[in-house]
Order: sequence, then C-alpha cells, then structure tokens
Amino acid sequence: TVGELINARGVITALAEGRIDAGPLDSYYHDLLKAQDPAFAAQVRTLASTAALPIPPLVATAALPADTLPCLRAALQATATAAELAPLMQRLLLAGFTFPDPDTYLPLAAMDGGPAPALDDM
Repeated sequence: TVGELINARGVITALAEGRIDAGPLDSYYHDLLKAQDPAFAAQVRTLASTAALPIPPLVATAALPADTLPCLRAALQATATAAELAPLMQRLLLAGFTFPDPDTYLPLAAMDGGPAPALDDM
C-alpha cells in the first residue's frame, strides 16, 4: 500500500508513475477530470465499480432560522434554470438540485453507523 495520495489526482499520478497498481476514485470527481483535464484523466481506466450511492447531502453546522431553509431550497432549485449560472452548472456537470427521500441516504448512514437524517434536516 502507498499512503499520502490525498485525492484523486494523487491516485492517478501514482498509477501513471507505476507506484500503485490500482486505486480508488470517486466517479463524480473522475467525470469532472474527464471534462476539464481529459489528458490527465485518460491515464487510468476503470477496472471495477461499487454500487452507486447518493452524492453526500449539503449540510449546515448550525441551526437555521425557520424561514432560511425554504429560501435556501428554492435558491438551489433555481440553479437549474438560472441562465447566469448555466456555465458554472455545466462546468460542474450539475443539472440541478433535488430533495430526496431521507431513506436514499440509509446506505451512507449505515457506513457511518448512524441513523438516516430526518427530513427536516435535509
């Protein structure tokens, strides 16, 4: 094993340099690399994939005022149709934001050993 690879770029560099034979890559990050730095991303190929999991939720560390959460949700949903954000959304490979059923996150909660988040927390 090789440590201190820190992120996906470190994993790809280690693979390209022959320091490792295989390594983990987050698929969303790899998709971003393929879109933004295709030559770098092309140095590796996918050998196997794990089951798809939801992208981690956006979270806050402090309590939000009651009127802030609906405004924040509306602003995030508006990104899908905001013309001024279209270049950024395209660059980030995002089509928009959604508010999934909390049960969607049960697999992530199970990995951490905790309960699924409450709907009001999302």
